Amino acid sequence: MGSSDNDHPQSLAVDHSNLLRTIEKENVNALHLHTHVVGIPPFLLIHLGGPDTITALAIEDNELWLRHFLGLGFQCWAIAYSFFLSFSNRNLWLPTVLIFIVGLIIKYTEQTRALYLASSRRFRNSLLRDPDPGPNYAKLMDEYTYKLEAKLSAKIEMIPEPSRINDTSNEADWDKLSDLKVVQRAYGFFETFKGLIVDLIFSFRERNLSREFFLKRSARDAFLVVEVELNFIYEILYTKMAVVQANLGYLLRFFSFSLTLAASVVFYMLEKSKFETIDIVITYILLLSAIALDAIAFVTVLFSDWTSVAQKTNNLQVICGAQCA
Repeated sequence: MGSSDNDHPQSLAVDHSNLLRTIEKENVNALHLHTHVVGIPPFLLIHLGGPDTITALAIEDNELWLRHFLGLGFQCWAIAYSFFLSFSNRNLWLPTVLIFIVGLIIKYTEQTRALYLASSRRFRNSLLRDPDPGPNYAKLMDEYTYKLEAKLSAKIEMIPEPSRINDTSNEADWDKLSDLKVVQRAYGFFETFKGLIVDLIFSFRERNLSREFFLKRSARDAFLVVEVELNFIYEILYTKMAVVQANLGYLLRFFSFSLTLAASVVFYMLEKSKFETIDIVITYILLLSAIALDAIAFVTVLFSDWTSVAQKTNNLQVICGAQCA
């Protein structure tokens, strides 16, 4: 009995020691896993930003931009909290921050802004111009009367109001339109009639100029122009083109590609002997995929109809006036 009683405490001590070693091993493994997946959450923001070719499935989805903006805040908090918990591993903080900037400030924010710009109220306000008060007739008559009293030569001449859309029609309009001309003419009509989406009213002059243009076209050219015009409308309402096709959009895309490339270089130069091979492979796949997606998006923008229009002139309003005749 005495020997059995002495062995019981020793057995408990051994079991307790084994339990502590098991818990310590599990904690080490958990910390090891946590350390290696810290770079993955920022990549989620890149993919949550969605592709450039789709932001909304229905026009009503654009009205939910505020909810998407709130989601941006929650995603930012979650990623920042994950980064804070893993800050003990200082080797990965720089590439993680770079990818975080790309995913949050550029990709996810682009989609939120695209939804906002395509929302009905914002889209309508962007088309409204400042009211034109017209000529100051009282001041004109005062000056005219003053010159008559001073026995100076004075004359009031009525000048017709210039047309907002220049009439450039000629015999060449009957010729078959080239692909570039189709895009430019379609963009001109898009700029003129996109207000129909938000129930704006247009004058008979704009309607007559449109009818005159299409009556001179063959059926093929007419349908091509309408097709491209509808494509412009689709891209402004359901894609990121309103955000990408701007000076700020080009700048952000350049920074996005540069930061992703910098993160890849930094990770490549890190000492990775303590990392698991599978974690290294997954990280490289994520980084190279992000670079490939940016490259594909750049090529898509470069060969888009918007770029074709921008090549004609830097002033899109001049294009609208010159091509809608």
